[in-house]
Amino acid sequence: MNKLYTAYQICSVEGICHGLYVLWMLHHGLDALQVSLIISLGEGTLLFSELPTGWWADRFGLRRSLLIGSALQVLGLVAMWANYYVVSALAIALGDAFRHGADEALLYRSDPVNFQQNLARAQSLTLLAQIFLTLGGGLLATRCSYHLAWGLEVLLASVGLGLACKFPDFPMVAEQGSGRKFGAWLAVLPFTLLFALAAGGEFVVQASASTAEMAGLRVSGILGVEALGAALVARWRVPPGCLLLLVSAALVWRGPALGLIFLVAGMAPSLRSRMLQQVAGEDERARVQSAASTLDMLARMLILPLAGRLISK
Repeated sequence: MNKLYTAYQICSVEGICHGLYVLWMLHHGLDALQVSLIISLGEGTLLFSELPTGWWADRFGLRRSLLIGSALQVLGLVAMWANYYVVSALAIALGDAFRHGADEALLYRSDPVNFQQNLARAQSLTLLAQIFLTLGGGLLATRCSYHLAWGLEVLLASVGLGLACKFPDFPMVAEQGSGRKFGAWLAVLPFTLLFALAAGGEFVVQASASTAEMAGLRVSGILGVEALGAALVARWRVPPGCLLLLVSAALVWRGPALGLIFLVAGMAPSLRSRMLQQVAGEDERARVQSAASTLDMLARMLILPLAGRLISK
């Protein structure tokens, strides 16, 4: 299950064009503010669809939700390639909503005891793969064509759809959450702020690049730092308090601030997911994860236009 989950994440991470989609829209006549608003439209769609799709996944099946999400992702990538940006933003956002929560809930049910390490290891490997995909995408777009990069991205996502068909739909077991929901949700808020800061920083890094190759190099550097953070969590049981200390250091020590934020952003997902899955009941695993993602989307919706306005000036 761990290998299947990791392979699926690598194929579905949209790595080839991860560093290109901002430049793709900028090169087709949109300015940075318009691009940020389109991205925010996708975030807004996620905001309103995360909870309904999480309920749908818990009610009708995690595997079915994963399949629908993967199919919508392929559709959204094709739409972006064809310059239908709004359609792309909506389809990819809905696809992410159906996939969010369902994939991690399936992984948790396969091995609850080692969930944090399994998830962190998969995230670390996915980020490392994304580095090579992003670098390759930047080189392809610069030295060959953007269309070749988009074609390979669509092909890889289609492979991801095929892998989604192989996921087993684990039945629910008679296990209840630990009852610490209120404390867990209070702990989610700092994670949400961290992810928003990381998203804003990545947007600035992408939009300020002069070429696709440079964008790919910059985003690959970010992914490398995040992969290091995920690897640390996969290797050791890192206390959540360590993340707070690192973020505080980033705010005080401004020189390497972005680097520390990206490092913590790589460490945070598996820690938060373990915290939420441990308090969730068996019939609400996808919903709990979707609710946390909803908070993330709201925070990113607020910060991305600010980042776009900063670049436009």
